[in-house]
Amino acid sequence: MDLRALRSIFPSRSGQLDAQQATQAAPKTAPTVVDPGCGGAACAGVIDETLKLAATRIASLEAMAPEGEPWTGWRQFEVVNRIEEADHQVTFELRASDGQPIPGYKPGQFLTVALDIQGEREERCYSLSDSPQADVYRITIKRVLSQADGVPAGKVSNFIHDQLGVGTTIDVKTPAGEFVLDMAKTTAAVFLAGGVGVTPFLAMLNMIADMGSQREVHLYYAVNKTSELMRGRELRELAARHPNIKVTFVVSNPAPNEQPGARFDKVGRIGIGTLVETLPKGNYDFFMCGPTPMMAALTEQLISAGVSHRNIHTESFGVAPTKGAGTSPAERARGVEDIAVEVHFVGAGKTLAWDPGKGSLLEAGLAEGIALNSMCRSGSCKGCQCTLESGKVEYPNGDPGVPTGKVLPCVAVPLAGEPVVINETIVRSQA
Repeated sequence: MDLRALRSIFPSRSGQLDAQQATQAAPKTAPTVVDPGCGGAACAGVIDETLKLAATRIASLEAMAPEGEPWTGWRQFEVVNRIEEADHQVTFELRASDGQPIPGYKPGQFLTVALDIQGEREERCYSLSDSPQADVYRITIKRVLSQADGVPAGKVSNFIHDQLGVGTTIDVKTPAGEFVLDMAKTTAAVFLAGGVGVTPFLAMLNMIADMGSQREVHLYYAVNKTSELMRGRELRELAARHPNIKVTFVVSNPAPNEQPGARFDKVGRIGIGTLVETLPKGNYDFFMCGPTPMMAALTEQLISAGVSHRNIHTESFGVAPTKGAGTSPAERARGVEDIAVEVHFVGAGKTLAWDPGKGSLLEAGLAEGIALNSMCRSGSCKGCQCTLESGKVEYPNGDPGVPTGKVLPCVAVPLAGEPVVINETIVRSQA
């Protein structure tokens, strides 16, 4: 494909001032003006619908503003509703057991939950999958099945699906995460979702609709089978009610009797060709959430098409594909393939010789049997943060904002020159 044609679709914004970033707040939507001549029941119906819409927007804005205060540590929540969404995907609505108000959150943030499973304390991060509500949080969790290549079934997701019903309780940390949609911006946005990676975008889209924002948004939602599409009808209806919201469903393996139509739009995978074919020309902020191989491929294609790094935002499920000689930015900067750096993990009492082929510090540690906290594995949740006692590290995909003396092993690699000493957090299981 001709890159010049791609750049005409996605012109680079490097070095340009984004006027929208200078906007302090999105303009408020003007109230609906009812024709006073509508008369009778019809007029009353229009007014009623207008008031309902206004009430919904006000409630959403109030929910986003923190009524309750963010808390430190763990807080007990009760499951008050369980919704079967699609194949192996369940939504749980959680309410604070203490009955106290809960803080709002930014669309795209997640909850960290903890459960005791067979005597082990397990923690995981799950995206909030709806716009803020007054008294409940909503998370959607996919059951991770065992794979043909020997990858075992997810211990926590299977326990949650099998054991977590209405009335059960779990421990929850306050909403967190930096993969968020700035509701003050009006820059057109493209959401690229793979599988259950659609969950943060559900929160973002519903927030846009609840606020009456006219921000242009394009959702591309890819799944393997049509039965895996979550809230497909709801998303279609949302787009029908809001002309600024566009949705495209992409299915890689539809059934033989299924053709593109009302249920899905395209067969295959999301790629640069799909975007060029369907996106109007213009500048966009790109948000991605899904399997890391999908995001790595899309990121490379977008950058090749002239999209600036600063306009690509990612949230991954799984380990980032940093392994392989000659593939990481850190390795290219060194210009060599075989530099070894000594890395010592204090908690485990182990020392290893790191080289670029071992990937991130997290990957290298796990390969040596060192149990490290790892949840989002993209640098967003900060769950793997450890103390950097000595040595230097770098972040090939950009500094995630780590305090001095700390390190995020999931997205860090050591710098050559001196040994790296990490005082890590030990956990008992990674399954």
